[in-house]
Amino acid sequence: MDAMAFLSAPAGRAPFRPAAGAVSSGGGRVCGRRPAAPPPGTCASSPLTMKSRGGGAGKKKKAKPPASAPPSPSDGEPAVDVVASTSTVAAAAVTTAKASRAGAAEADAVETEAANPVEVDQGVVDRIAKLLEQSAKRAAAKAAAEAAAAATPAETEDFAANPAASLDEDIPDTPPAPPLPALTPADARALRWAPDSTVDERLAALSKVEEGAPFERLVMANRHLLGQRFLAAVTARVLKIEATGDAPAAARLRAVRDAVLAVTWRVDQPFHAAVLAAEGRLMAVVAAPNPDRATNGRSIGESAADVSAFWTVLYASVTAWEERGRVAPELVNVDVQGALRSVVDRFRGRAAAMEVVRPEMAWLGDFFVAEPADQQAMVAALGESDEGEEILVGLGTLVNQLHLFPVNAYGGVLERLITVYDFAMEEVYGKDTREETVRFSPSPLDFESKLVAFVDASR
Repeated sequence: MDAMAFLSAPAGRAPFRPAAGAVSSGGGRVCGRRPAAPPPGTCASSPLTMKSRGGGAGKKKKAKPPASAPPSPSDGEPAVDVVASTSTVAAAAVTTAKASRAGAAEADAVETEAANPVEVDQGVVDRIAKLLEQSAKRAAAKAAAEAAAAATPAETEDFAANPAASLDEDIPDTPPAPPLPALTPADARALRWAPDSTVDERLAALSKVEEGAPFERLVMANRHLLGQRFLAAVTARVLKIEATGDAPAAARLRAVRDAVLAVTWRVDQPFHAAVLAAEGRLMAVVAAPNPDRATNGRSIGESAADVSAFWTVLYASVTAWEERGRVAPELVNVDVQGALRSVVDRFRGRAAAMEVVRPEMAWLGDFFVAEPADQQAMVAALGESDEGEEILVGLGTLVNQLHLFPVNAYGGVLERLITVYDFAMEEVYGKDTREETVRFSPSPLDFESKLVAFVDASR
């Protein structure tokens, strides 16, 4: 049996200990270890117990080591593990052999390199050095940034303590415009221009007013005369002045136009927001099982702004379905049309709604259901009282406000309102609200054309 087998006993099982003085297969002496170290110069003193063949029972026989075996360690000296020593010696021999082979290989490599020298590309070396330098700079910059971030405490928002905080606040945005100045009805009448005023007269009045509240009050009082037609006429004048080469005058006129547009947007914004909210309320009424019953104070609204917005959405929807019926009768939803007519009747029958709705809307509701002869009398009566003047002012304002809504939804009612407004202005004031056409010749562009040269050469 191999000597290594004696040291590889299973776990939980005591290793087999050979007889004292036994010789391993490699010729070395094997001496078993005991828990307590034997005295120096001696081996295990307790021999294996066995029965002698011819002797008496229980007689013990001491095993003698062979004469050729080396002396055993004396009592007190630690026993030497020959197998472990053999393994250590073998490992040292293997290491020495590997070192010898490595040295020989290195010597061969040196001789080969001396025989065939390697040519180094200096350009590659320079590029590698440059890349290493850039990498070192980036690492230094990153370390500096991390150090600065660690030195600066991070600012965090406590959304639980401040519910008003939102992520949108982190995005830079245009600051909200200051509120518009207050304007009483008496002040509005005093600042109002004549209905037959021209575009040039309005531009002159706007140019003389100081910026800020005076300018805003003037625009608010004349919102009915500062609509798409006015802005188109001003733009035409800007282009005409630019064509003449007077850039400073064109810039001044453009600045006035932009300022008017900014103020009118602020004037119309509350009405636009109320209309968007009213759209949802009207859709809920039409989708209800009983639209007539659903048309109540909660759906129509209670304030003047909410009721007026509901009126706008309602009549825009009715007009849109009527226009669709004329273009494509097969696409008309009879149930929706019937529900909208029921809501109109319900709206006009609510005294609370008719008291707070805008005056021009109440007048239009009666105008739409009147006979042609009665409509003519209603228009003529507008020029006989102050209430009629206010209705015309409100009608012009409503036309200008609806210009900013989607055409496919509000275009039908807008066209009808424009027709009524133009007819009323001409009947009452003799004023053609259609602005005059501005004609001018744009300055020619200077560029070289090979085609022009070719045509001139062929003549």
